[in-house]
This record gives sequence, structure tokens and C-alpha cells, in this order.
Amino acid sequence: MASYKKKRQYKMVARAEAANHTKSKIVDAATACFTSMPYELVTLKTIAQEANVALQTVVRVGGSKEKIFLSAAEKLMGGLMLAMQDLPQND
Repeated sequence: MASYKKKRQYKMVARAEAANHTKSKIVDAATACFTSMPYELVTLKTIAQEANVALQTVVRVGGSKEKIFLSAAEKLMGGLMLAMQDLPQND
């Protein structure tokens, strides 16, 4: 009977952290763009420039303008919900 050695797990922690950081930069940049100019004027290139990443990175990480807009909106709504939790409750 053959003896099998258990393979060591390979974890790409640093890579995952870098990818999350890049995604956060893109969503933050998109949030800034969408809150400071009309939707029609915001382009993926504008978001890339604001995030200081390549256009292809925005496309790969965020997808379409619509998907990035939704991510930015979710971020804004999350912040709004947190702010509302801090308000005093009126009964």
C-alpha cells in the first residue's frame, strides 16, 4: 500500500490583502467620482485615474461601470446605516 504525504497548504495571504486593498481603492475612487460629478461624466478611466491604478485593473476588479456604481452605493449606504445607529432613539 502506498503512503501519501499530506501536502502543505499554500496560503496567499499577502496577495489576498493586496487584492482587497486594490478593490477598496477602486470603490473609494468610484465613490468620490460618483458623488462629485454626474453619473454620465464618470468613466472607468476617470475611476482608474482617481484610484491611481490601470484601467484594466478597474475592469478586472470592478467589472462594468454599473457594477462599480453599485459597490460605491453599497459603501455609502453602509456608512449611512452606521451613522443612523448612533442617533438617539425616539419612542
